[in-house]
Amino acid sequence: MPGAPHRIRRQRWTVRTGSAAGAFAVRGLLRGGWEEALLPAFERAFDRAAPGPGVIRIPRLEIRVSVASEEELMEVLPGLVYQEVCAQLRGLLGDDALDRPVRSGGPERVVAGGSAPGESVPGGVAAGEHGFAALLHYLRTGTLPWAEAGRPRDEVVPELEADCRAGVHRFADLWRGGGEAEAFWFRLLQLLGEDGALALVEALAAELSLVRARVLARLLAPSRDAGLPAGPRAAGGVAPALYARLRVAAALLAAPQGSAAAEAPEEVAAVVRTVLHADGAEIAPFLSLLGDILPVTALAPGRAGPGGSGALPSDESEPETAPGGTALRRPGRQGGGVARGSASDPSVSPEEPNGDEVPDPGRRTDEGEEDDFPLLVASAGLVLLHPFLPALFENTGLLEAGGLPERSLPRAAALLHHAATGRRDVLELELGMVKTLLGLAPDTPLPVAEGVLRDSDVEEVEGLLQAVIGHWSVLKSTSVEGLRGSFLSRPGLLHRDENGWVLRVEPAAFDVLLDHLPWGIGIVRLPWMTQTIYTEWTTH
Repeated sequence: MPGAPHRIRRQRWTVRTGSAAGAFAVRGLLRGGWEEALLPAFERAFDRAAPGPGVIRIPRLEIRVSVASEEELMEVLPGLVYQEVCAQLRGLLGDDALDRPVRSGGPERVVAGGSAPGESVPGGVAAGEHGFAALLHYLRTGTLPWAEAGRPRDEVVPELEADCRAGVHRFADLWRGGGEAEAFWFRLLQLLGEDGALALVEALAAELSLVRARVLARLLAPSRDAGLPAGPRAAGGVAPALYARLRVAAALLAAPQGSAAAEAPEEVAAVVRTVLHADGAEIAPFLSLLGDILPVTALAPGRAGPGGSGALPSDESEPETAPGGTALRRPGRQGGGVARGSASDPSVSPEEPNGDEVPDPGRRTDEGEEDDFPLLVASAGLVLLHPFLPALFENTGLLEAGGLPERSLPRAAALLHHAATGRRDVLELELGMVKTLLGLAPDTPLPVAEGVLRDSDVEEVEGLLQAVIGHWSVLKSTSVEGLRGSFLSRPGLLHRDENGWVLRVEPAAFDVLLDHLPWGIGIVRLPWMTQTIYTEWTTH
């Protein structure tokens, strides 16, 4: 894959020695220098096997090496590991697998040399299929597969967008099969962009009711009719923000449709109204955009026509449902299963008198092993801002009785994302850490897009970051962008244990400044969170 680093999801080392004292000595050596000594050996071998674009995926690689004495361990071990990895790669990929010339056309193959818990990757899968599988994973979970997580946004997003556009017919088949959630369609429409989204509607036009197709076309391309019969345009008014339009369009794609020929405008209007009601959204822009297609009285019962204003009432005691009894799906708190896991520490045991290897206490034999891996998250440095977040959400009007109502979560997520990156455009794949700070599990659906933030929100964020710099006096004249680049945008590993979330932030040289941070970050528990975050951020 162009620009992507080699990835090792888990390393487990089992070392056998002649004595307990030797075992402890070797463990100390490995813990202190295994990354610096051994990772370059893996990298050299993998570079020889994967010189060009594409993906070579090996679920399991097992090597065995022997060193004569503890004293020469760290001197000779890297070379032995390199030689053994190369030998294993030749066995898996072929004798000529290493140092192959980069092919000018076509992707490299994806190879599965064995199996791993929870993974099924057939040998010889084209890199394009691997990319589409990664795309489906994101569309269904809101997170990237572990092998893609952490890649630069300007690399991974164009690839996802291209796979979306190339797979429009496949998504049409998925729609025909049913079963995909609103969040799936929201993420897809966001990546497709205007042209791709309209291509999807056109692919489904023969099976959608006329009124549903017209509404979708208008929502996805408010400035044009998209070649579909959309009727006369409503005069005046401002189109709803992208986020609101995608929310409604996703609900229309997910909501069941009866007879396409018989679907009444009132049925489609009920789906639209369900979303607007749940989000507390402004109705006036939708009356202006859709008032010539859908009955105004069905969109906003008791309200005037396109000149009306205000938001639909949001009465939590009377939730609306779409036709057919399908309730609008909303994010849940701390639900679902996100990666659990532990650090990659060598496991060392002395050789027993009977010659048997002492079992590795970390070895898993259960089928749920796949859920135990840490999740690589962007913007892990946002944990630094935790003392300021209640005031931020209070000043932006998001807090209610000290908590964050569900309809406020997309805007709250966009605020935190902007704090870390300075960008208003946001994709859910960037929100693993943000969700955790909002009291959600990283795999909880949280649709968000450009158009959620207000100008006043951006001003509040900039003021917050200036306040952080002012309180953290050692930063002195550091700019807001310097704070973002040096600390807030830092990646990290997040996993769940029995006490809550454990966050391990990727270290950097200037982390020594954290010793002068005037507030703690080791334990974070905000009023709206039901799980505590325990932060591990090395400063030396």
